[in-house]
Amino acid sequence: SDGTCEAEGFMDDDGAGGPPVRIHVRIRKRRDRITVDLSGTDAQRDGGMNVPIVSTEATVYYAVRCAIGIDVPVNDGFFRPIALVAPEGSYLNPRFPAAVSVRHLTCQRLADTLMRAIGQLVPDRVSAGGFVGFFSLMAAGSSPLGGRTVVLQDILGGGTGGRRGLDGMDAVDTYVSNCGLLSAEVCETLYPWRIERTELISDSGGPGRFRGGLGLRRVYRALETQPSVLYIDQTNPTFAPQGLLGGHPGRSSRIFLRVDGRARRVPTKTTLTVPAGGDVVVETAGGGGWGPPSERDPDALAADVRDGVVTARGSRPYAGRRRGRKRA
Repeated sequence: SDGTCEAEGFMDDDGAGGPPVRIHVRIRKRRDRITVDLSGTDAQRDGGMNVPIVSTEATVYYAVRCAIGIDVPVNDGFFRPIALVAPEGSYLNPRFPAAVSVRHLTCQRLADTLMRAIGQLVPDRVSAGGFVGFFSLMAAGSSPLGGRTVVLQDILGGGTGGRRGLDGMDAVDTYVSNCGLLSAEVCETLYPWRIERTELISDSGGPGRFRGGLGLRRVYRALETQPSVLYIDQTNPTFAPQGLLGGHPGRSSRIFLRVDGRARRVPTKTTLTVPAGGDVVVETAGGGGWGPPSERDPDALAADVRDGVVTARGSRPYAGRRRGRKRA
């Protein structure tokens, strides 16, 4: 059906110590034409998370494709009905020589914001909000196999939002990406790090008729002192994955450094030296819930509690759930 919708999302910061960055989407559908207007987005910043226009276009096409479904072929005819408005000089169409190397963080936030806007028109065809923080650890150290310098690169996924008929997925790389989790065995064989813990986080998925997927906790222990680059987003609870159609938001992400048993928060985008024996502790966000928690199937909720996905405390939002008749 025809209509107009809009949504906004925020980056925690611009990657260079600046304030949150606003991403604004306004979509208008008229018959067989879709106009995506991003002119309400903030201007380009000094940090490296500005998005070149080609990546912005790709993200818009991705979001529309998700809502339309896989039965429509992707060819030249798919792109013709979609018009994009993104003023030059904005965060999503910066002027040269803007820094753009970490644009994937912003692309994921843009995709999530597009989904929330589209969800106002066709909520049955999109999911609730998901993790868009795209954690990354890069560190240079000595290889356990021979002592030469090697660079570790690992990323962590989080929860996707619930959607009609299905709960969100746990600990995956959401939106416009397909990166996998580095196995603990490979990490410990090739790099001077030990994976102390990799686990799903109970209660991190937003409650809903279909709950959000769970975030991931991973603890990296440095076996030698190493210069490291860390970045993550969505640590601000205000910007956590949002629910849809009455679903609750997921839990936001966290990152901190633990040395000699003492933990301290670190900037969301930073370069630091991790001392030998120090732990980098990362917790990614869970997805938002879809639909009111009161409508969750009691059997599904019981299974969640039994499996530790939801704790007794986390089950409180479901207290008013309906009993008896199940809903598809």
